[in-house]
Amino acid sequence: MPNNIEHSARIHVTLVILSLIGIVLALISTSRYGVGLSTDSASYISAARSLLAGNGYLYFDGRLFVAFPPLFPTVLAILGLIGIEPLDGARFVNAFVFGLIIFTSGKLFQMAIKSKAIVILGTVSILFSYPLLRVSTYAWSEPLFVLLAILFIIYIPRFLNVRGFVTLFSLSILAALSCLQRYMGVTIILTGFALIIFLTKAHLRERLKYAIVFGVMSITPCVIWILRNYMLTSRFTGTRPPSQRTLLLNTFSTLRCLTTWFVPYEVPFWIRLIGIGFVVSILTAVARFLHYRLKSQTTFASIQVWSAAVFVLIYTIFLIASSTSVAIDAISDRLLAPIYVFVMYLVFICMDRFSQPIEIIYPRTFFSYWHRLIPIAMILSGVVANEFVLTRYVSSDGVLKPTTISNIRQFQAVLLLTGILLLTRRQIAVAYKKIVVRVAASIKASNPLNRLLRKNELRNFTVIGLCIIWLMCPFVRVSKELLDWTCSGAGGYNTPTWRESSLMEWIRTHPLEGRVYSNAPDAIYILTGMSARMSPRKDLYNSTATTTDNISKFRKLLTSETDTYLAWFENKKKAYLYNIEELSSSFAMEILATCSDGSVYFIK
Repeated sequence: MPNNIEHSARIHVTLVILSLIGIVLALISTSRYGVGLSTDSASYISAARSLLAGNGYLYFDGRLFVAFPPLFPTVLAILGLIGIEPLDGARFVNAFVFGLIIFTSGKLFQMAIKSKAIVILGTVSILFSYPLLRVSTYAWSEPLFVLLAILFIIYIPRFLNVRGFVTLFSLSILAALSCLQRYMGVTIILTGFALIIFLTKAHLRERLKYAIVFGVMSITPCVIWILRNYMLTSRFTGTRPPSQRTLLLNTFSTLRCLTTWFVPYEVPFWIRLIGIGFVVSILTAVARFLHYRLKSQTTFASIQVWSAAVFVLIYTIFLIASSTSVAIDAISDRLLAPIYVFVMYLVFICMDRFSQPIEIIYPRTFFSYWHRLIPIAMILSGVVANEFVLTRYVSSDGVLKPTTISNIRQFQAVLLLTGILLLTRRQIAVAYKKIVVRVAASIKASNPLNRLLRKNELRNFTVIGLCIIWLMCPFVRVSKELLDWTCSGAGGYNTPTWRESSLMEWIRTHPLEGRVYSNAPDAIYILTGMSARMSPRKDLYNSTATTTDNISKFRKLLTSETDTYLAWFENKKKAYLYNIEELSSSFAMEILATCSDGSVYFIK
């Protein structure tokens, strides 16, 4: 017992040190100009400033803040009450939250992983996580959402084992806060609902009671917010036009991002797909092992692993479905960052299980006949899902682009290889065991490495060594990016291109009296404090729908007595906006100033 307490204390201290290093890395990344800034960042900052001014939640152009939930700007506004400007507050909040993500991730790993070394290595993978560090260097809402998700996954086994309305209320608070941080927080509510229904050891009626109470308490604050939005704007979450991105494209975008978490992004995509296919086969094996153990005993650790796996599945499916149905940003590391911790958690649990005796990893009942159906189905799908079949049922005009055909063939290869790996996993495990036994037996008793390279310890040594080698990839990537961020700014509008913009400097020193339109109104607001509006659109962002914000509507605005100006940045290309040539053909435009990166026009 004293040794266990001592080991736990050492791990706790190590986690604290890694968390502090993470905070320092985030602060160093934003040391040049400050936190990274994007359109979403400008929305959060403007809503926080508006709230501090007593005007409620408003965008930088005066519109009502409805496209995002209110928690993040509210946190920034609270910091503003003690004298911290929201822009600075976003930097410090996300850096501190990144440290907490590292610490809570380490605690999550510690609860289910036996090897102390693998717990530390898993936590290091979070420290050197490019997706998490990237979102933590921007004024974005993802870091706090990730922290709430981790706390939820840590806490839910306590309710499932103990039950009771006190623990259910605490769990509902975490889920409600996640929904108020990002609308994607509904995936956490769905995860909790599913886990309460399927993993709670109670009568069905009692499980339904707990699940319904949890769902109602969790979703109510977000429902109040979106009802407020509807009452003020007749829209629940702002304008959500249909997406122009197909299901196939979103699926491949997801795979492209996920594969770069395990294999360097310089490696060709099809090789990365094979790598992630191997990882999926490992995760499937461990999932089957956990299912086998869960039949006899519902342990705290097994519930936690299932919780993480269910959340990853629900979040990924929901994200792909959302990106396919409504126009949002393309799926990227930013949107997938909330599942990074849990994917790594599952992977490092696999590594920990592989360091255990082979009989524990692969119980005999694991290889029953019906478990072969999934890999057989994957192999058949890989054969059937060719470009000829998909051309008939996926393409509207019966023609697929060469890049799409290439992606389909790569996906076929992944299905086939993954199916083969799953089908032959027993043979692979047995061969691995034989190799380990032979290598261990070949080492003489007098050899000083004998103790280190015994059968089980050789497995530990091999797994830990592979983890260290793999961690070099994210370490190198983060090191390169950290150097770039330190020298050139954290990104977005806090880079030399924008901070040293001659046009932005002209706008700052020559305040424009009247309505100001621009192809970068968010940049003007966040860098000068001046309110501006988006110039006329011809299409909606990432959507196939047309817009009513057209030339005719813009011409009506010019009939007012207020002067109208257009600030146009040449480095901000947006295909869905009318360009200068199209606008000048419809309106009389007088050039007020010409700079190296754009111009200011007076529209008559």
